[in-house]
Amino acid sequence: MTLRRLLPGLVLCFVANNVLADWGGHIKGLGQSIDNDAFIASDLRLKTQHDQNNWSFKFDYQLQAAASDGIGQLPLTNDDSQIFNLQHTLLNERDVIAQHRIDRLTLSYTQAKYSIHVGRQAFSWGQGQIFNPLDLFNPFAPTAFDKEYKPGSDMVHAQWLMDSGDDFSLLAVPRRNTQTGNIEQDQSSYAVFWRHFAQIETHIMLAKDYNDTVLGLSFGGNWLDGQWNLELMPTQLDNGDIKTSSLINYHQAWSWLERNVSGFIEGFYNGFGEADAKPQTLSNELAIRLARGQLFTKNQFYLGLGGTMEITALSSLTASALQNLHDNSGLMMLNASYSLSNTQQLLLGIQQSLGAKNTEFETTTQAYIQWATYF
Repeated sequence: MTLRRLLPGLVLCFVANNVLADWGGHIKGLGQSIDNDAFIASDLRLKTQHDQNNWSFKFDYQLQAAASDGIGQLPLTNDDSQIFNLQHTLLNERDVIAQHRIDRLTLSYTQAKYSIHVGRQAFSWGQGQIFNPLDLFNPFAPTAFDKEYKPGSDMVHAQWLMDSGDDFSLLAVPRRNTQTGNIEQDQSSYAVFWRHFAQIETHIMLAKDYNDTVLGLSFGGNWLDGQWNLELMPTQLDNGDIKTSSLINYHQAWSWLERNVSGFIEGFYNGFGEADAKPQTLSNELAIRLARGQLFTKNQFYLGLGGTMEITALSSLTASALQNLHDNSGLMMLNASYSLSNTQQLLLGIQQSLGAKNTEFETTTQAYIQWATYF
């Protein structure tokens, strides 16, 4: 009997036992409207962590369900390329889906100077505010409004801490070929990462990602009481071609009308993007990365702006916008969050895209409300 068939019984035991002293998590409910189509979703996460001397074990269980009105087939998380298939679809119809999965399953060993983490976990690189070209593993889309948890991936992560304060990481993400089911080198990713702390903070990444060789460079420092960041990512394809993506941003926080405010500006160049304002077809390299969820934009040059204002101690307002500088289409996003209590959060948002027909951000209106409770 596979682990995924045991999951319903395991979770029922956890809940029925009603002793969540060692457990935490959340319940989220989402209502969403895209033009005239409705969408509702729920998300239950149960998580626990146990520490014993230098050892640590982390386990997160996730149960998700969604229903739509006219949107069509809803997306499902797919474990086909993972080492272990830890998800199971409970229901999958045209307008309704439900699935559960193990999203974190990690065994860690930690010493003063190093740590090793094995299993399903999440890992992020890059300092982007909207775009994040250096984040190779399950990056968030620029339009994502809930960035609390990235989907976990089966990987091995080792980190060494140096006396200078620098740190050095090794990462291995083996993957299966979804056609053969075998773990293959050209489907896997391996990376080394070095972070150096000085007046200009420097990050260097060298990775073998699928068939690509990736060099990631990140530099950051202080300027005019704010923080600047520059990222470069040359990528050599298996045919020898080199595509370079880059990002630059500036972030600053200040006080206005006795309220805390922060803002940023960001420019992004997508080295895999098309130069045509309205491309009729996409290059194979771009299409592959869009399908993997590594990239989310089709053209090359983009500009982003955003900011957050603390309205009261319990509420805040966040606004951001991004612009495709090729076809002059854009997207505006406005989120308002309110703490209902110490354990409950309410989020209201609207996303308005503005663009002519066949542009990247063709005009649509999206509104949503999300309620979350934590335990």
